[in-house]
Amino acid sequence: MKITINYTKVFAAILLISMGACKSEFDNITIKRFALDEDQSQVLQGLADIEKAIITDWSTFTDSLKNSTKRFIASPSANTLADVQTKWKQARDPWESNESFGFGPVGNDGIDGNTDDWPMDINSINSILASNQTLNAQFVSQMATNTRGFHAIEYLLFGRNGAKTFGDFSTREYQLINLLVADLKSQSDLLKTRWIPNVANSFYDDFKNGGQGNSSYPTAATALAEVLGAMTDIMTELPDAKIEDPLTKQSIDYLESRFSDYSYHDFRNNITGVLVAYSGKYGNVVADKSISNLVAEANPAVNDKVLTQFKLCLALYDLIQPASMNQGIFTRQNQLRDLQDELRKLNQLLSVDVTSVLGIGE
Repeated sequence: MKITINYTKVFAAILLISMGACKSEFDNITIKRFALDEDQSQVLQGLADIEKAIITDWSTFTDSLKNSTKRFIASPSANTLADVQTKWKQARDPWESNESFGFGPVGNDGIDGNTDDWPMDINSINSILASNQTLNAQFVSQMATNTRGFHAIEYLLFGRNGAKTFGDFSTREYQLINLLVADLKSQSDLLKTRWIPNVANSFYDDFKNGGQGNSSYPTAATALAEVLGAMTDIMTELPDAKIEDPLTKQSIDYLESRFSDYSYHDFRNNITGVLVAYSGKYGNVVADKSISNLVAEANPAVNDKVLTQFKLCLALYDLIQPASMNQGIFTRQNQLRDLQDELRKLNQLLSVDVTSVLGIGE
């Protein structure tokens, strides 16, 4: 059944809950310049604290996944399998919310590749399971990145069609799942360690001290540009690859978390993660000054437009029902195309308007 959505009404409703100064047309915005190092340093401090909170959550949830995996292996049942599958999803949430911090240790220490390489190589996983290869931590550490991390675990836990039962697991699968989950936990702990303040080689300190002599960032603006670059990277990848590929090819094989049918939540976490970085708010952690504050002080109209566009994108996303991207690429094609358009507009605002207001990248 085709659902027709009046996006004009959706947008109007969003505008009503936006700030009073928000207007519905922003085509003739005059960009003002604003790049005070002291204010930007405050933003860096807030962003560092937010990142520390996100990866602390990730470490906590990967620990829960590890413990749940051990319980499942010790006592396989429908309940213990359901629990470990839920724990996988919970560990996934902070990771996908963290795309706006996809720089520094995430890339330099190989954490991103070891954690989230996709599409994963199903044939290689099956070959490992069918072989006589000794399975241990050393072997896992040398496996190709597209055979380890979130999606290899997902494939083993949920099965190719997402219908795996507790009776479908072999002894080799138990062994490999246990090792892969332990490896994922080690990746989360490594990232958490790199963002510990006031220790040797602390990336937390390096980032928040941008522009000071003890930082590898020559200015606060260069550190801030790292975040804005990561924000626009995921806001490019989401509409142009993560949604575009499975939608155009009409195949769930191109969806990132297809085995668990969790791509819908992945994508929403990508959007809210960018909003977290922009607004400086994550759970109970609220930055004293955010990117949004900097933009609002320089040009309130630009900030209003960005925040309104975030609300529009999230509202349109939440209208894509059911919450299944495995189904949505077939049944919600028009809505997904509309969402892509709005996500690209948001990315344009972040990559052009916001960076121009802040005088970054020039």
